Formats: sequence, C-alpha cells, structure tokens
Amino acid sequence: MRSSRIDSARFLVRVEGDHGRLGHLYSESSWGEVLTVTGSDCVVRDAVIRDARNPQGVIVDITGTAERCRLGVRVSSVQADAGVRVAGEETLLLPGSRIQDVRSGTGLAWSGEGGGWDGLEVLEIDRDGILIEGGPPRRMTRFAISRCNRVNGNYGAFHARSTAQDLLGALCTDFLIREDGTNHAYCWKMGTIGIAPCFGNWNVRGNVVDGGPLDIPPTGSNAFDLDTKGQGGSQPSPASGPLTLPVTASLYVVTGSNDFDSITPSWKGRRITLVFTGALTVSNGAGNLVLNGDLATDAAKKETLTLVCDGTDWFEVGRSLN
Repeated sequence: MRSSRIDSARFLVRVEGDHGRLGHLYSESSWGEVLTVTGSDCVVRDAVIRDARNPQGVIVDITGTAERCRLGVRVSSVQADAGVRVAGEETLLLPGSRIQDVRSGTGLAWSGEGGGWDGLEVLEIDRDGILIEGGPPRRMTRFAISRCNRVNGNYGAFHARSTAQDLLGALCTDFLIREDGTNHAYCWKMGTIGIAPCFGNWNVRGNVVDGGPLDIPPTGSNAFDLDTKGQGGSQPSPASGPLTLPVTASLYVVTGSNDFDSITPSWKGRRITLVFTGALTVSNGAGNLVLNGDLATDAAKKETLTLVCDGTDWFEVGRSLN
C-alpha cells in the first residue's frame, strides 16, 4: 500500500504479512490503536498520526512477533498509555521520527531486543520520554528529549528500568536531554538488578544532559562512559578533604581560596572542567590528582583545569592560564 488517509474514525491498520510495505499513512482524530505491525521485514515509510485517543493502550504497536521492521513515525497530540511501543526484535525507527505531546502516558516504550533509532525527537510527554523495559535497543544515536513529566510525577526524560535485564553493550551517542530543572524527577535514570548494573558496557559519550538530575546506581560507576556537558553550578573549594562534585554535569565553577589535592572519584571516563574564581593551589600527586605539576590559580584570570577519571584517580587533560 503506497498511501492511506483516514480521519475521524475508530480503526486499526495492521501490517501482518512478512515483507509488508506502507508508504504513507495519515490519521487524524482517531480512536483506538492506529497502527499495529505483526509481520517481519516490514517497512512503514511515513506514518503521521495526530489527535488520536487510546487511553488504556498505545497508538503505534510493534508487537513481539515483528522482526527486522523499519518505521518512520510522527505521532503528536495523542492520549495513550504510550505513543509508540516497540516489542519486536531488531526494530529501527527511521531518521525524522518524532513523538510529541503524549497526554497521560509515555512517549516511547521499548522492550524489543536489538534495533533502535538514529535521529529521533521526543518532547512534551506527560510521563517518561523514553522508557526501556527490556531488550535493549542496541543503537540509540542522534536523539533529543525535552519537556517530559508534565504530570509532575516520578518521571523524567530517559529511564531504563531494572526489568531491562539485558542492557549490555548498547551504543548511545550524540543525544540531547534538556529539561527545565524543576518539572521532572530525573533527566537520566538507570535501574539495577541486585548488585549488578543493568547497563554494562554502554558507550554513552559526546552528549548534553542539561538540567539534571542524573540517577546512576553506584554499582554502575565503571560500567559505562557518560560525558555530560551541562553547567554544574558553583562548588566551594573544600576547607579539608577532597573536592566533591555532584553527578549532574561536567563544567563547574570552583569558588573560594582553599587549596586541595584530591577530587571524589567518579566513573571511568568521566570528564570535567573546573573554572577557578579564587587564588588557590591544586596539588599534584599528594592525593588522587595526576597533574602536569601543581596549578596555582590567579583570581583575576578565571583559569581552568580539565580532568578525566579512571574510576579512582583524576588525570589532567589540559589547563588554561588565561
């Protein structure tokens, strides 16, 4: 089928047979589940669904019998438990897919093994923007999430539940999570299974997580590499002991003039930049800082120090003596 348009109807489009093709679907003001895919190797190029209602269900459902399907979906202004639900294996959401304005539900609920997305927007969602319940998707690249948890509950932008027991080796890069800092429980939340993290060996780098907070289990400190680039606010130089930084960003303004020689350890690969507004000395070698010599800052110059952690020690990447 090349194209179909159905307005103001209570209907269901099902792609059941293997190798099914649907070029374009436009639906507006519909009731119930709009698109269901049950066959394997199916392709839906462009499904545009607006103003649909299925309060106890979903709008687009890629079922557990579907395998290796490719879908371009644009879902907006819907009322449902989930805008898009993916349970089928090796499902790929095509570039340009968007899930927007899901009332009373989750944007994307994912439990299928493998697959993923490359180029996805999820915004204005009442509950979780993206909820990983199983699988996991293996490729999560170039996606943006914003303005989630509009119901002011225990929801946020990205949530991998503890039931997602196979979240191993996922590629999760080049994403933007941007929240307002007050209207969500978290930007990024990872569950655990017992004492083991459910997200071992994730590659999570080169991303912006702005507005915090991050909810990362301590057992996952060495399991993945997360490079956040949000502004971490001001942190006072410690009167004694190590400099302690919240797990919310990678740029911090260090105030005060207390010398220090250590920073509380973080996960492997975490990268931070410190901007100094006071005159102090950051010492090499005495604590867990491995520097190119001591750094004596000048309060008038706002000098910086960039470090990366191996899980125990912090190693100097560079400094600017402005």
